Amino acid sequence: MNIIVLGFHRSGTSLIGSILDKLGFFYADENYQLKPQPDNPQGFYENEQILNLNDKILRLYNSDWHKPLGIYKSQKLINSSEINFEIKKTIEYLNRHKIWFIKDPRMCLTFAHWKKYIQDPIIINVERNEVEICKSLSTRNNFEFFKSLSLIHIYKSSILQILKSQKKIIQINYNDLILNPLKELTKFLNSFKDVGLKVDLDEDKQIENLSELINLKLYRSKFDQKLDQKIAPYKNFVENFFINSKLEKSKLIENNDIIAENYLILDSEISKVTNLKEEVNKLENQILQIKSSNSWKITKPLRYIKNLLNKK
Repeated sequence: MNIIVLGFHRSGTSLIGSILDKLGFFYADENYQLKPQPDNPQGFYENEQILNLNDKILRLYNSDWHKPLGIYKSQKLINSSEINFEIKKTIEYLNRHKIWFIKDPRMCLTFAHWKKYIQDPIIINVERNEVEICKSLSTRNNFEFFKSLSLIHIYKSSILQILKSQKKIIQINYNDLILNPLKELTKFLNSFKDVGLKVDLDEDKQIENLSELINLKLYRSKFDQKLDQKIAPYKNFVENFFINSKLEKSKLIENNDIIAENYLILDSEISKVTNLKEEVNKLENQILQIKSSNSWKITKPLRYIKNLLNKK
């Protein structure tokens, strides 16, 4: 039995990974478990080999987790025998265990490469309030909120395409889980039964144990009314666009992506210009340092004579 956890970065997928791990589901041998970091002190519950493989897939499309346009806009899969072999070996390694899961937000973008090697997976789709995600990315990555929103929408669109092709789907909301852990954990375990996954432990005891994983001290990027107001014009623009043009709601994400794509393209160009400006500033500072140096002052008469000779 295999499980794929989908959700954008900072959406609470690590909390879901910790719950699956607590239930005894496998994700990596100890040597390959991604180590906790200051931004995720309780751990990521990710297999480092799978993360590296997903990064390798993204590079095929000149993409990265925060620069997804190459893979997102690609009309067809780039076939790589090396990557196909690595995916096949990875799934064979995971299949040694009765129940296993993959949790890596990059899977939202790379799932199409894995799909043919994973039989009838259970998809757990994790969602979180967008304002909170934007706050978290601002703190961790210093991302401007509009960039974060654009990335969120592109990932959501990719997830939607995956969900359309899958039968066993569990939806869970991070905010609901944090605010009502016992109620949401009960629903979560019941949803396992709905997709044919049996959990053998005593349910009441199990829910009590799982609720201990929810650490409210780590719920730092909480809803922010001011940031929500900043984001509102973007959301309102999109909503009004659809209302005024009388498009079906199913087209919302598709058109939202156009806005997101354009922003990320612009953001990429701005980054290039910013990097160029930084290089220019660096060179100008070096020139100023040279001109203010003693050697520059001492050689000034020689440069004057040289200029006179050149004029002749």
